[in-house]
Amino acid sequence: MKLRFATWNMANWSHIKYEIEAWEYYTKELDYNVLLFQEVNPNLKILNKAKLVWNEIGEERSWGSGIYSPKHNIKEYAFKNNWLLIRICG
Repeated sequence: MKLRFATWNMANWSHIKYEIEAWEYYTKELDYNVLLFQEVNPNLKILNKAKLVWNEIGEERSWGSGIYSPKHNIKEYAFKNNWLLIRICG
């Protein structure tokens, strides 16, 4: 199966006035299987919640990042991992 991906960085704080128009474009004009988006709020009037995973950044920001598929249901999974986070200071 071939998958078509689209990516979108909305820069919510500087493009908020175009948010509705942009969601309309991404949901009605483009042909993709999976949309990866960041720095935006999902428009829940347009998007099917079963096909969406989105998380808010938090603190004073209400926008965040997510994954949307118009064709497939999406579910968020938490998993245990042993990755080591290294912070480099210099």
